[in-house]
Amino acid sequence: MSKAILLIGGTGFLGSALRHVFAQDPDFSVSFSSTAGDAAGPSHLAMDLLDPSTLGSVRDFDVIVNLTGQVTEPMERCFALNSTGVCNLIQALRGGDQKVVHISTTQVYGTAERADETSPIHPESPYAASKAEAEGLLLKNIPSASLLIVRLCNLYGPGQNKGLPWYLLHCIRNNEEITISDNDGSLSRHFLHVEDAAQFVKELVACSMTGIVNVSGPEQHSIRALVALCEKVLGRSLSASYGHSAPKGNINSLSTQKLQAILTPQFRHTLEQYFREQFS
Repeated sequence: MSKAILLIGGTGFLGSALRHVFAQDPDFSVSFSSTAGDAAGPSHLAMDLLDPSTLGSVRDFDVIVNLTGQVTEPMERCFALNSTGVCNLIQALRGGDQKVVHISTTQVYGTAERADETSPIHPESPYAASKAEAEGLLLKNIPSASLLIVRLCNLYGPGQNKGLPWYLLHCIRNNEEITISDNDGSLSRHFLHVEDAAQFVKELVACSMTGIVNVSGPEQHSIRALVALCEKVLGRSLSASYGHSAPKGNINSLSTQKLQAILTPQFRHTLEQYFREQFS
């Protein structure tokens, strides 16, 4: 019998990719929720973590994947989802035996020479602090045998409407100068295509993984390096300006040894390939 999985926030960027990969696996029957009832079909539920009255059906599922609390506007809602919303979810699941999968971020580590799942966390942005708060609430209230926290690096891919790769594409398509005002362009992040990320998350759920797992791609680029990559793909120079501040949150080496011990990651996409597809 297939496991019933609920993707809370399943109409978003990663949620949409997860719906696709879970739907291909006969071991799962997938349902998804969003705040507004803007998606048709029996697999969709109108659910809002900030409204406990909408959470009555969460215990009908075997696995709950919480995709909410990502960077969104207004940011006040993002913060509320990572605090009040997580508390409401915990309360709705109290006494049940559901597996909880929470999507977090590698930004909780802050600036670090090297970070693995045992490293202390030092979030340096309000967003990272809110994700760290959500992690703490879940670790305190959900049994360890029922909790998986996935710390994701920066995602990219079709349909994205925020993030650095999206911003670069937006500027280039609109003939606008690339303006980075809050750092000197040396801000560096690890990147992973959303479809690869979704596949890894699905495989972690399928093997009933628990604990904390970093999920990251093999590519690490500074902002300046990404601009240079776009120039390489386009065959021309781009106009870009930078600030003077040193960046926050750079991780020189982000360990994925735990992920690699569980499965063999297959990276099917690269940023250069993605940019070439978008510019073609």
